Amino acid sequence: HDQVQPIAQRVPITVSEKTAVKFKPQLSIESESASLSAVNVSW
Repeated sequence: HDQVQPIAQRVPITVSEKTAVKFKPQLSIESESASLSAVNVSW
């Protein structure tokens, strides 16, 4: 677990990409929130 690397995210360029980052899905866990990232292999 100490060697796990986060998935790099591209810098959003288009309006839709910026909106997608702004409204990134959140998972609520007992008054805490954890960001969930989707994997897109086409990048």
